[in-house]
Amino acid sequence: IPLFLSGIYKLGYLKFINSKNIYDLFKPIIFILLGGLISYSVEVVYFYIKHRKENPFINSFNSFSFIPGVILSMIIPIYTPLWILIIGCVISNFIGKIIFGGFGKNIFNPALVGYIFIISGYYSNINNNINDIVSSITPLNQLQKILQNNFKIEEVINSYGGLINLILNKNSISIAESSVVALIIGFMYLCIKKVIDYKIPVIYLLSSFIF
Repeated sequence: IPLFLSGIYKLGYLKFINSKNIYDLFKPIIFILLGGLISYSVEVVYFYIKHRKENPFINSFNSFSFIPGVILSMIIPIYTPLWILIIGCVISNFIGKIIFGGFGKNIFNPALVGYIFIISGYYSNINNNINDIVSSITPLNQLQKILQNNFKIEEVINSYGGLINLILNKNSISIAESSVVALIIGFMYLCIKKVIDYKIPVIYLLSSFIF
């Protein structure tokens, strides 16, 4: 929720202030709703075909079918054409989830399966839609590079226009990376509620520095 609200503000409201285009104001919301709806619909069709005597709408909802689409819509660039998002959601649920047996049986993160498919197959289409955005290496990768070469941390911070700009991530192009603060708040909440184990993301971050 913190990332969702941050994305609406930074990639919706602030974009609307500059463009005066009402579509820009609601685009983050449309993006997430469309992603969730397509993923849900894919599994409705699947359950309708496989279990004709059962309610496919309820079965699809109970399998949390909308989650891959929601996550995918948050991690791909907001400038991605909607038709590419739709294809990615279909791939996420079908290739990343259904063919493995459905909810709880998939060995890969369905949303990341869709993400890899989109970036691999439609990167040029996405790149052509990005205006006034300069593609760059991520802050974490920059920090890794600097640590490996014994450079100063100030070089990472200054490359983003200062510490505040780095924290607020003013150059974000996807909802999931719209705010470091919102990400930390969400992470802390999930850890407190014991929804996730903090060790997994911490180990992942530490491994980024090592490798």
